[in-house]
Amino acid sequence: MIRVSALWPNDKIQSECSFHGSNDPWIESLTYDSRTCSPRSIYFAYVGTHTDGHRYIDDAIGHGAVAVVHSEPLIAYREDILYIQTTHTRRLYSAFSSALHDYPQRKIQIVGVTGTDGKTSTCEFLYQILTKHGFRCGLLDTVSMDDGLGKRPSPYRQSTPEATEIHTFLVRCLANGVRLVVLEATSHGLSNEFARLADISFSIAIFTTFTSEHLEFHGNRENYLQAKLNLARQLTPTGTLILPAAFPCRKEVVAAAPFGVETLTYTLDENGYDGDLTVETYKTSLERRYFTTLHAGQMVRASIPFAPAFFLSNALGSVLAASRLLDTNAVSLLSDLSWLEPIPGRFEVYHLADDTVAIIDFAHTADAFSRLFAEVRLLRPKGHLIAVFGAAGDRDKSKRAPMGAIAASWCDTLVLTDEDPRGEDPQAIFAGIRAGIPSGSQAKLFEISDRSQAIAFALRICEAGDTLLLLGKGHERSIQYAAKTVDWNERLALEMGLRKW
Repeated sequence: MIRVSALWPNDKIQSECSFHGSNDPWIESLTYDSRTCSPRSIYFAYVGTHTDGHRYIDDAIGHGAVAVVHSEPLIAYREDILYIQTTHTRRLYSAFSSALHDYPQRKIQIVGVTGTDGKTSTCEFLYQILTKHGFRCGLLDTVSMDDGLGKRPSPYRQSTPEATEIHTFLVRCLANGVRLVVLEATSHGLSNEFARLADISFSIAIFTTFTSEHLEFHGNRENYLQAKLNLARQLTPTGTLILPAAFPCRKEVVAAAPFGVETLTYTLDENGYDGDLTVETYKTSLERRYFTTLHAGQMVRASIPFAPAFFLSNALGSVLAASRLLDTNAVSLLSDLSWLEPIPGRFEVYHLADDTVAIIDFAHTADAFSRLFAEVRLLRPKGHLIAVFGAAGDRDKSKRAPMGAIAASWCDTLVLTDEDPRGEDPQAIFAGIRAGIPSGSQAKLFEISDRSQAIAFALRICEAGDTLLLLGKGHERSIQYAAKTVDWNERLALEMGLRKW
């Protein structure tokens, strides 16, 4: 337990708040869900997209909350409750969570990975490299979690969960003997609005790609960039910043980092760019990519068990980070990556009958589509490309038309289907995707909301030598609708469709 007065990180944050009630209660937990309040809880009245936490303050107190953090003035106040009003509710939630858990982030090294695409694979590769070399580390990304008790599927729907969940995770890591964590840092988690990572300092920051996403939340590309830049800003002064030499906002990222931070860059098949680690592809197959790099004036040949260039690019960032953590040469690590394990939902290749191939991938942005379709057509120059995909409801609508345009430019057939419609009409989502398809496009277009039926239909129209792409869900285990959430498994849906093929 801890008194509320001991939770304040500094006088500045406290001075920005106003108070009603002079009591200083003992605290055991923080929550933004009134139903999970218990005696000695602080309830945080978040204002969300679908509901306003202020409506549930009485319910929270009824469940035992002894303090309330809120952003709007209240009609009535109880004398036995401490009320804290602030315009930065989520920022205070992170600060209080950090203090309540005794600042675990100060006792452990943290590697943060951000980017529009490639975050999860970079985290997974770095974790695999470190553990193979005997370095015990934790992991928290979209797909996986390891708090020192072994790697297992992440229990969180969010790639970067709420602050108290992150701090609790770090406490478990420390208790289990882990002294370094690889953490996926999303733009939501890094944003000043959600502030899930506001009290985390990073030893290493890796930037993968940058286009734009989640504009329904950030509002515009500049705000999205500023959220991403918080990862660089939160580096320790002795930290390391890693990014592609051709990163589109490289100057902004480097400028955001504290003075004294080391910057390392990497390049893959990039003309005109030199990096600290430079690699060139010389051969690819559907399951492997072969490349060369120079070391001490000698050419080194190696391979990675994934075909797409973006996997190798993400591995380069992981290798540079691992070289710093293991205090070893990056090329020696790079030359031994043939053992890397696949990542659930990322370019999973299934060989069907008659040289037909199905690929499951999490690609759900225009940039990811561009990279993926180009790679697949290079690897599979013959046969039709058939893509099954949709777009998330109640999320960034600006990416839908570009996704449609890119898919139509590469694919022979598009089957639009549900991804996570949430509160939106699937037909409205399809219309947003269709808006980007040129009127003269030769691509055939079908719309089947039910994802199982869409996959089964796509399989039925496959011919010998075709390539079927199932995009957007990847590893995810549910589809969200307005009134329900249904269990989902893309791989199982493919298998069920094959039984009817």
